[in-house]
Amino acid sequence: MQFDGNLARLTERLRRHPEEAKALNVHDFVCAMVETWRGERDLSQVSDEVPQTAWVVRRKVEVLLPAPEPPAEDGTESASESPVRDWVDLAVANLKHIQAAALRYHFRPRGAWPPRSRPVRGRQITELPSAWPKLKRRTSPPPSRVYRDVDPLVERVRRWREWLSREEPARFPPPEWSREEVVRMFIALLTLWSNGDVVIEQAGTFHPLEVRRAGQ
Repeated sequence: MQFDGNLARLTERLRRHPEEAKALNVHDFVCAMVETWRGERDLSQVSDEVPQTAWVVRRKVEVLLPAPEPPAEDGTESASESPVRDWVDLAVANLKHIQAAALRYHFRPRGAWPPRSRPVRGRQITELPSAWPKLKRRTSPPPSRVYRDVDPLVERVRRWREWLSREEPARFPPPEWSREEVVRMFIALLTLWSNGDVVIEQAGTFHPLEVRRAGQ
């Protein structure tokens, strides 16, 4: 069976006719899917294809390998089933790892290059062809890769509310925090302050902030 690049059609076909999975070349199929994912600028658009690919590989294994032996009376797994299950679980885990890596970032398109055309005033018409490479418009720049925020604002606000649940005011920022963590938590603090949930005091310039809940 030759994979034509349509994963949805292949999945539906194997659901109706599982025995056709015997003729599927799994190596060529997986390589074709990987090449497709590498050609995508935004891998989150094809993240649904990862579990489908794992399902096709599992269906191939289920059709080729014999049915698992019934479990032993003592509840232990039979020796012939364990290697098969380990191999399939490892393949599924690798595909899930690829999916998780794809969801960590997205692509942000950049604006087009501004046209840079030099004046040709006073030139003869015979000289214009040689000026064409200089007048050619630049192609659009490639999109930039932007990683997703692993600590969203909602989670940071929750951390602030948990921190402020204590009796004493919170001193911000703690000296052991990194610069990135200080910036993220400061944005969450501004959100709470703008909603009137906290009161912020500072003894002087560059002094730590004393943060407490409103009405405390």
